[in-house]
Amino acid sequence: MKHVLLTAAALLVAGSSVFAQKVILENERNLTPTFVDLQARGIKVENANITLRQVLNMQDNDDLVPVQQFTDELGMTHTRYQQYYQGIRVEYNTFLVHAKNGVLTSMNGEFERMSPISTTPSLSEGDAFTAALAAVDANAYAWENAQGRAAYVEAMGHQPEKGELVIVNDWNSANGVHMAPRLAYKFTVHAEEPFAIDFVFVDAQNGKVLLRNPDVHHVDWTNEENPHAACAHTHDHDAELNLSNTNWAPLAAT
Repeated sequence: MKHVLLTAAALLVAGSSVFAQKVILENERNLTPTFVDLQARGIKVENANITLRQVLNMQDNDDLVPVQQFTDELGMTHTRYQQYYQGIRVEYNTFLVHAKNGVLTSMNGEFERMSPISTTPSLSEGDAFTAALAAVDANAYAWENAQGRAAYVEAMGHQPEKGELVIVNDWNSANGVHMAPRLAYKFTVHAEEPFAIDFVFVDAQNGKVLLRNPDVHHVDWTNEENPHAACAHTHDHDAELNLSNTNWAPLAAT
């Protein structure tokens, strides 16, 4: 749920006042901005990072890393930033920065305001994988034969038992107000019977399944006749700005 918040603030970038007033769409759950209008403010694109940090009130352990960029037919450049906390990716939290002629025009996205959490897992990766399979509870999995395992590894770049440590909200605690961020193992589970390709997030401290979310990025290694092969992922913010079908180019890690 979002609402419009009109605030009066003095935001300083590179020693000059950026704006005295700003219109912000705000996330009611965590009170972080989801849209900031920067038109006619004259903020140079080189100051995007510091502007993000100040607008989002980022702390020392927070980081936003540019990961993708493209320039559209109108000459506007769009850069996607991924949120990290203590070097660990915060799942489903990205911010888009929009600019034209080297000047910022707007920012929008999702940013999680973090409370201190442990980034050291107590649960082993193997136990977390067992919990992920129990959550899916399929009759058969893609990697149970040599050909299927090879296809999985080719598409994903790792074995199915390999989990990625990320931070994700505990969707089991969702009550419309607060969903606590948790350290989690993320697995991509490809079930053959019944068919499903899911991201499964398992709490790295207690083994609780925090979220099971369909993955529609890796349908190229499924049967062409499978109806799921026509799926396409659209990020909410991309859809709002008609950015979902553009050719995003990855940015080199810095």
